[in-house]
Amino acid sequence: MLLLVPVALLFFFEVGVYTAKPTALIKNALILYFRTAPATLAAAAALLLPAVVCAVLDGVGTPLFVKYLLLPAYAVLLLPGTLLGEFLYCASVFDRHINQKYHPEEVDRGIHR
Repeated sequence: MLLLVPVALLFFFEVGVYTAKPTALIKNALILYFRTAPATLAAAAALLLPAVVCAVLDGVGTPLFVKYLLLPAYAVLLLPGTLLGEFLYCASVFDRHINQKYHPEEVDRGIHR
């Protein structure tokens, strides 16, 4: 689980940015994960934390109306923000490790400094 989720997140965001064969993208995701393992694990944990909280609330027997209040709030408020944060983290990893070497014209594109 510690390997699968962060590598899958890097892979999915990499698919949206680069055009390459799936095997090359998986290889890149694995390499990027091992280069940035602690930060990537923290970003993946931040993305999965609201889902874990909902699962724990389900496990302890939270009343049904509380679940029906929390799940839409999670889907509307927390999930888009955490996905955006994960994408921004992945984009910074791509800038540091891929774009500087292979796509220098793409480094910090869209960043206002």
